[in-house]
This record gives sequence, C-alpha cells and structure tokens, in this order.
Amino acid sequence: MPISVLLIYATATFFVEPRWAVFATAVYATGASVIEWGIHLIPTSLG
Repeated sequence: MPISVLLIYATATFFVEPRWAVFATAVYATGASVIEWGIHLIPTSLG
C-alpha cells in the first residue's frame, strides 16, 4: 500500500494543489483500510 499511496499523491499534485493531493491520499488510504477490514474473512469481533 505505501507505493500506491505515493503514486496517488504524485499523480494528484500534477492536477491540484498539494493540500488537495494530501486530502486525496488520505481518503484513498482510509478507504483502502475500510475495504480491507470489510472483506476480512475472520471477523475481529463476535458482536
């Protein structure tokens, strides 16, 4: 995931200001984490 995050940031800086590139990178990283835990085969809690 770290390489993909750097790729998202590097690509976004070509199109928008750096602060929006950081925001896009944070949204991507958060979304990737949520999806990863959402499809986890073994639930982390039984509730």
